[in-house]
Amino acid sequence: MKNIFKFGCSLVLAFILMAVSVDGNAQQKLGYLNSAAILSEMGEWKAAEQEVGTLRTQLENDYKNQLESYQTEINTLQQKVQTGSITQAQLDQEQQRLLQKEQSIAQFEIEASQKVLQKEQELLTPILEKAQNVIKQVAEENGYTYVFDVSANGGIVYALPADDITELVKPRL
Repeated sequence: MKNIFKFGCSLVLAFILMAVSVDGNAQQKLGYLNSAAILSEMGEWKAAEQEVGTLRTQLENDYKNQLESYQTEINTLQQKVQTGSITQAQLDQEQQRLLQKEQSIAQFEIEASQKVLQKEQELLTPILEKAQNVIKQVAEENGYTYVFDVSANGGIVYALPADDITELVKPRL
């Protein structure tokens, strides 16, 4: 989720830099905002984070259950081997089945990660687009030629509080 958030913040910054035209003869007005603060206060963002978290927890639980079942089956097979209550043919067959189960668990892990990423993109993309549009409107209405994001890897060392447009954007989201 953090990677999506960082990507979203960078995307907001890139969009603003591209969308706001710069007149070479005019004085440039620079502004900044904290997209992390803006997004974290949006109800849609919180709901999306919660939904993704619920999906992630569900998939993690399914994964743990599969691992526990796999481990139980391995223990059972080891006991049969120790007691000699299994033939070599049965052992070979069980080992093959367990290998397939192990591969299935590995595939589940990959697919679960993909599902979480897909859900994040599905839910967060419209929210980020909405934020980008509002930031663009605020920048244009207030004559900003550039708007920087102080939450995206800290590119700004110092800025005047008067140039912070975070509070202009928040009410519109």
